[in-house]
Amino acid sequence: MAERVCKALTAPLKRTRDYETKAPAFEFEPGIYDMSDESTPMEGEKPTFIRFDDKEYPVSKWKDIIPTICEILINFDNKKFDEIVKNNVIHKSTSIKKENMKDPILTDDKNLLNQPIKIKGSNYYAEGNISSGRARYYSKQLIELYDLIGWFQIAVGEN
Repeated sequence: MAERVCKALTAPLKRTRDYETKAPAFEFEPGIYDMSDESTPMEGEKPTFIRFDDKEYPVSKWKDIIPTICEILINFDNKKFDEIVKNNVIHKSTSIKKENMKDPILTDDKNLLNQPIKIKGSNYYAEGNISSGRARYYSKQLIELYDLIGWFQIAVGEN
């Protein structure tokens, strides 16, 4: 019976399209990028500052990005920021820390975060256990909520 099964098996079909890699189509170039740019591969690179309205805010790690942007946005419109936190608008896709609520990225209860980072000038905390990709994703969400796309830039890979 095994012999009949082996004979009945067909060889793999010939590839109909060329193999595609998920590697970026271009090399990363250190420089200043719009904060809404999620397509440029920056994994493994080091952020150095965020620019908003021609003022530079130093950062040294990806986990510093969200608290720094939040600090700027609180100064821009703190009532809007209060609503964003209260309604858990910026959140993870998981619900581990609290039942019936997505795990927040921004909160006033640091126990809901894996690695809370205090946001300067507020009673809020931001999640510090975050990848470069997620930091960029959540930052873009925040900036869009304030309708400030194009106002924020990030310097990456420059020292």
